[in-house]
Amino acid sequence: MRHVQNSCRALAIALGLGGAASSSIAQAPTDPSQQPGNAYQFSLQLAIPSSPAFKLVDVDASTILRPTSFHQLTTAASNFISENGGFSLPKELGVEVAPFFLARGRTLTLDEYRRNQLLYRFRVSAAVKQGEGAGAPTNLALGLRFSPKDATDPRTSPTLIRQLTDVTTAVNRICVRERDAVGPPTRFDSPGVVSCADPRGRERGLDSALKSIPVDDTNRAAERQALLTTLEAFRAHKSQVEREISQLDSQVATIKKTWETERWNKSGLDFAIAASGQTADSLGHDPRFAALAAWLFAAAPVRNWGQVVFGFNAQRTRDSVSAPMLWTGNVAAAFYVGGNRYKGFIEAQGSLKESAKGGALANAGAEVFILPGLWANGAAGWELDPDDKKGRLVTRFSLRTKFPQLTPSAPRGQVPLTQ
Repeated sequence: MRHVQNSCRALAIALGLGGAASSSIAQAPTDPSQQPGNAYQFSLQLAIPSSPAFKLVDVDASTILRPTSFHQLTTAASNFISENGGFSLPKELGVEVAPFFLARGRTLTLDEYRRNQLLYRFRVSAAVKQGEGAGAPTNLALGLRFSPKDATDPRTSPTLIRQLTDVTTAVNRICVRERDAVGPPTRFDSPGVVSCADPRGRERGLDSALKSIPVDDTNRAAERQALLTTLEAFRAHKSQVEREISQLDSQVATIKKTWETERWNKSGLDFAIAASGQTADSLGHDPRFAALAAWLFAAAPVRNWGQVVFGFNAQRTRDSVSAPMLWTGNVAAAFYVGGNRYKGFIEAQGSLKESAKGGALANAGAEVFILPGLWANGAAGWELDPDDKKGRLVTRFSLRTKFPQLTPSAPRGQVPLTQ
């Protein structure tokens, strides 16, 4: 019963097309782009990007900021190795939110979202890196990210909306059919237990009435047999409706999986700025401005199996609390190959400091889907330090998460279409 109720709600209400899944009255389909709350229901399992603030405090030498579809709230954690080489709590933590999208998510329509895409894709990030030991510095950073172009965004796809509209229209027809077929209310109806397969909650009422008649009560044997026959027929019909709903449920899963597979590598453009501060020790003494950075990165697809990312990063930083501020420019590129949930990548980066010292970086790694909302990113490579001109091995590993369960509650009668 619970499976049918959840499936029917998630499908029939996914685009706000009908109310029969949550009440006994089904509504006619309406334009999904005009339904309040639909914009935040299109949360798919697309990769979680690193935030600008996290880049500033991260030990990762790469400056690549990959454009990809945004999420309402994400976190990142890195540097799980302690001073003695053992596993420890992460030393670097970051969070990124889409403030305007979260504020308006409960009532935002797809039309409203499309008219102000830049505003709703705007994100704010914050990060902290704890120093090793009591005397080590602590870094704090704040970043702002803008995404003027994002072809992976499902909220702007007429094709995806049309596909889901077709499925939810079919579910709505089932709901209307079952509402009309069940007839007028009876004493067996149970308000609150409602689904497309049992719009009046009649199964529970029939079952309760049957259990109230003792098996050995010969005076009510005929009444008990009539109830049993009615209940068995009702359950047989409900099972058939369940199969219809299950087939439509599978169609929605296929549509979403196909979108993730085909759109993960589409074009995008990100611009970001971030600033960081550094304290003299881990206790927060003597805070000072440490860095200012800006990014401009673009992504383009390579058929359906690859993506290239290229761009520019400029930073004004100091190597220590007492060192002077110096400009560094970085030109970087990356190539991703695979699919949405499992992909490998290589990165290359060249840098030039204000002191006319140049550096380079070559990286290779992988991005892996672990669980819904949880991704792992790891890489290893070689870096040429621009100051001492010595090469060194660089590695990184981070866990990134998104929290669809923290999106605003759906309007009454709707259930978010999230994974």
